[in-house]
Amino acid sequence: MVKPADLFQGGALTLKCTATVSQTYSTSSEELIVGEKIVHSASPLDTLTVVAKDGPMITGGQSQYRVGDLIHVNCSSTKSRPAPQLHWYLNEELVGDESLVHYPTLIDEDGEEISILGLRLRVQKSHLDENEEMRLKCTATLSRVMNVRSEERTLGGNHRNSGLQVAENYGKVSERSSGSSKLNLQAVLVLLICVLALL
Repeated sequence: MVKPADLFQGGALTLKCTATVSQTYSTSSEELIVGEKIVHSASPLDTLTVVAKDGPMITGGQSQYRVGDLIHVNCSSTKSRPAPQLHWYLNEELVGDESLVHYPTLIDEDGEEISILGLRLRVQKSHLDENEEMRLKCTATLSRVMNVRSEERTLGGNHRNSGLQVAENYGKVSERSSGSSKLNLQAVLVLLICVLALL
């Protein structure tokens, strides 16, 4: 736990607050259902490609996986500007970053962007449901940033880095503890302003 006194190193504390307002205007997804007992027209070694109209495309999947097999699939978005954010889900649970492969965004000659996100995961028994199936889903989300605002403030010195205005009393203080409590009060006020800016 950080103590208030530890926040003021060298007699100053710098706080930065950033508020980003964005609007999601398109979300699409594609799902691939695989398992040990699925009867599929392709052989277990064939790879599958799943394409959704105007949505992401899953490539590299197999029709069957068994416990211990390595899932090695990619999800590619359709062209857009800016590039959509891609996310993988396993049985409706968001996949953690440790199982993801982040590829650089591709940009075509028209400036349109394509996102690619890989999934590398070894199949565990817990991944399969009662029908010995698992669901791999990729979602693509397009959003537009409406406003970004960032403000910074240094307390405890004579520094003023931005527009956050907190009144400071530079008069004489008879006790050292009084100065410390004023700095703590200023820090609380700045944090409150940051919280209000995020709302």
